[in-house]
This record gives sequence, structure tokens and C-alpha cells, in this order.
Amino acid sequence: MATRTAWLVASLALGALAVLLMTWQRGEQSAASSAAMIAPVVAEPVIATAGVVRPAASASLTQWIQESSVLRGTELDGAWGVDATGQLQPGLGLRQRFDYLLQLLGQVPLEQITEHLRALAQKDLRQEQVGAVMDVWRRYLVLQQMKPQQGFNSADPLEQANAYARLKFERHKILGAQWAQAFYEQEDAQADARLEALKAPASSAQRPTTDLLIDRNSLPLAAQARLDEELIRQAAWQVRLAQARAQKAKLRDAPELSDLQRRQALDQWLNAQFKPQERLRVNMALGLGSAAE
Repeated sequence: MATRTAWLVASLALGALAVLLMTWQRGEQSAASSAAMIAPVVAEPVIATAGVVRPAASASLTQWIQESSVLRGTELDGAWGVDATGQLQPGLGLRQRFDYLLQLLGQVPLEQITEHLRALAQKDLRQEQVGAVMDVWRRYLVLQQMKPQQGFNSADPLEQANAYARLKFERHKILGAQWAQAFYEQEDAQADARLEALKAPASSAQRPTTDLLIDRNSLPLAAQARLDEELIRQAAWQVRLAQARAQKAKLRDAPELSDLQRRQALDQWLNAQFKPQERLRVNMALGLGSAAE
């Protein structure tokens, strides 16, 4: 009987101990969960790609880019553009370097690409030069994140010209005239060539001659920007005039229309395409009177 009583006491004691242990464990888990909810989680930034996770420390990131990223096996493109006096000069090489590193987007967060660029610049440049590079980088990113201009994919040459004019204006406003010219001079030349092709029906006497009368390089930067904007507006205007001339020729060659119908159709088309204050200027350019003739 005594043995049975002792066994029952021991069993009860073990059971109580087990209950206490379970209660303590649950309390620890609850406390840990509460702490996790209250305290911010500070984690080491990582880069994950193809199942490989690497820390985002500068040295490790550089190694990962060279060995595992989309840029593996390539050399750093572009140039810093620092002249013999140590000044950062606007040039296409810096945009090429920016675009080269931006290929990492999708594999690496933009913040880490920015820090990688800073680390590369710090290896080669003085502190003030690094600051200048990062300032241009910041403005370039603002430009890249803009919404596409409406009209680029339009079949209407006028809409394309206006869309490019708006884009060029934004480039100058964000980057400044010198950097915008350095970064996009080639693209601007191609766009100007397309505009010239659209302006082909116009005689050379009707084309703007501002570039022949003004030495652009002799102007202050602000004046250069205003001149560029005016040239863009003139180019867009010439495109619109070319379309008006084409419409006039199309109606002139329509045998089913009488002279009166041609005048009325052209007048209606011009009223739809040009503002009332533009009509006199258009009529003079097309050789018309106050109304379409």
C-alpha cells in the first residue's frame, strides 16, 4: 500500500512538472512573438538571384556583379568625363556608364546600384567629383522615371514631333542644357533628321535660319536653352505647315470636288488643325487670303 501511494505521488509530481514546463515554453514563445511585433527587425540587405543569396556589402556586391549578374564577363562601360584640370565635363561617356549599371535593375535594388556607382566613383575620383557624378545620376534617374510622352507611337508625324519636343524640354529642365546636349546629342540629331524629312515640301527660304544667324556656343546656358526651345517650336510648326500643304494638294487633285467644295474642305481642315490666332499665319504660308482660296 505504501509503495502504491509513493508511486502515485511520484506520478503526480512528474505530471505537474510537465505542465509547468509546457506553460513556461508557451510563455517564452508568446514573449518572443510580442517582442518581434514591438521591436523593428534589422536585417542585412541581401541580393537574391537564381537561388543564390549574397550580402549587399560593397565588396561582396562587386564580386557578385562580376560573377553572377547580367553584367558578368563584361567591363565597365563609359567614362567619368573628368578633364585634365579635375573638372567633371558633360559627355556621353557618363550616360553610357549610367546605362551600363542600370542593366542590373531587376536583379539589384536601385539603392544598391546607386551605392555601387558611388563606390566605383570613390575609387577613381576626388570627393567633389564624386558628388558631381552622383548629382547628375540623381537627375538622370528622375528623367528615367518619367512617364513616356504621348504621341511617340502615333502615326501622325505632328504628334510625334510634339511628343519629342516635350521630351527634349523635360531633358533640358531636369539635366540642364549642357548635360542634356551631351547625353542626347546623337538622338536629337536623328530626330532632327526625321523632322527635316517631314519638312521636305517646304522651300529652303521658308525654313528657320536661326542656326545660321546665331552662334549658339556664344550664348549663356539659359539663353542656349531658350534658343533650343524656340528651334523645337519652329520645327514643330514647319511639320504642321507641311501637313497643311499636303492637304491642300490632296484636295486640289480631287476631281470629284468643285472649286467651291475644295475651298470649303480646306478651310474646314485648317480650322480643325490650327487655332484662330494661327490662321492668318497659315494662310500667308500657304498663299491663301483671309479664307482658304
